[in-house]
Amino acid sequence: MENARHTYLKLSQGKRILAIDEKRSMKSMICSSKKWSPEAMRAPSMADLFSVSLHNSLMIHVSASATFVLADRSSRKRG
Repeated sequence: MENARHTYLKLSQGKRILAIDEKRSMKSMICSSKKWSPEAMRAPSMADLFSVSLHNSLMIHVSASATFVLADRSSRKRG
């Protein structure tokens, strides 16, 4: 069994979070003010992690194998 380290990120409402997982697929989401459940902190997979709505200024953890980049909503748009 692996002892994976976890990374904690503090997110603010309106920020977009991009995740590049082990398979190098990228996912993105916008933090919303919907209710946050502490159980989601223990999301077993990246897919579950991204299926939850984030609460303003919460801390979220992911496995160390994932790389996260925080981006402001005003960052450059994709064409």
